[in-house]
Amino acid sequence: MANWVGKLIEAFRRWRRRRQERRLHFWPIPEAEIYDFADKAYDQCVKLVGVPADAQLPYKICRSATWPYCAKGFRGYEIRLSSTSSTTRLKLVVAHEMYHRVTSVRTRQGVHRLYWVREMMAETAALRVIRRELSRHESYEYEARHFYNRSALPLSELKRCWPRPFASRYGLWKHPYPKGFYSGVARVGQALIVSVGMKRLCSLANARSLAAWVGSLPPYLRYSAADLLELQNHGYERPTSVGLLCRHAGALIHLDRFDDARILLRELHQMHPQNCRVLQLLMRFSIRNAAYQTAVDYGLDCLRARPGEVRYMHNLISAYGYLDDDLSAMKWLNEIVRLRPQDPWGHQYTGILLIRMGRFTEAVEALKIVVNLDDNYYTPHAKVLIKKHQQELSVVNDSLSTG
Repeated sequence: MANWVGKLIEAFRRWRRRRQERRLHFWPIPEAEIYDFADKAYDQCVKLVGVPADAQLPYKICRSATWPYCAKGFRGYEIRLSSTSSTTRLKLVVAHEMYHRVTSVRTRQGVHRLYWVREMMAETAALRVIRRELSRHESYEYEARHFYNRSALPLSELKRCWPRPFASRYGLWKHPYPKGFYSGVARVGQALIVSVGMKRLCSLANARSLAAWVGSLPPYLRYSAADLLELQNHGYERPTSVGLLCRHAGALIHLDRFDDARILLRELHQMHPQNCRVLQLLMRFSIRNAAYQTAVDYGLDCLRARPGEVRYMHNLISAYGYLDDDLSAMKWLNEIVRLRPQDPWGHQYTGILLIRMGRFTEAVEALKIVVNLDDNYYTPHAKVLIKKHQQELSVVNDSLSTG
């Protein structure tokens, strides 16, 4: 009986190996480009959390038929990449797994024993790497995947998430973590960066526990960090500085804790009705809650307090876009182009808005200005819109090709 069971298991392993080889045969890795980026990601992770104790061990990048992971072998580390159609996506995975390679020795030490903390730090480090090493619009793919994902898990559920058993060995499930897990941990990391800063967040990798890490922060930051991490009975006093409270409110918005953010922002607005930072947060909060007309009112208040501030105009144009008020949005876009004629952003969104309005001749002229300023500037949204209206635009210039 035992012989039959062993033969059956061996036959299953041979079948699975052949299946993986067939899948991997059609998926080549751009090795030179990926390895060059991996070296940069390693350097960035070392700057964030320090040199690993096993820095002498090499690493190699391999293909995986299931999902990406980093594993330590006899001759070094293996970073396994799953099949994907985008080189940018491969780089995002490499940046994430490189953090696990750098901190592999600390996996069972201190706060790194918590799976959600480990993955939060990896996602935060990946965001840092791609913002440093990739272009502005290549990093947009990462940010859009996480920060605009409506299925992101809240922190209370993240703390209860554990990898599914045997998932990394037998491949019985598609992924060891549930849907929305990585978006949730990325949002927690971004909220902590807004609250305490990247340098202090990186010290979490060496902390014994979450409470010990919060206690090691400066006194004026402990309340915000403890509240964001939902530590019970922490006993820290809330700061009185408007700047610190605004940072805390912005972090709460990142975590979709809208009720807490609403209470704090109303309190700040009553005490400081003309503070532009408070007004800008109220505008962002209103946009996230689909109160677009209220966001427009706050944006106009910001511009009355500080005329000519371009960042307030950006948010105001977004609010007008949700209201389908193209004429008002065009008014402020023309103002941005007047103030910053060498910035491709204003010309590009002028072209996008003109396409929406059906004024294709003027849109071509605006898009050609973008090409003259920076021919690699187009955002994914602009590329999709240009491709959709290719015939109407009659774009002949190869620089306007969406690729």
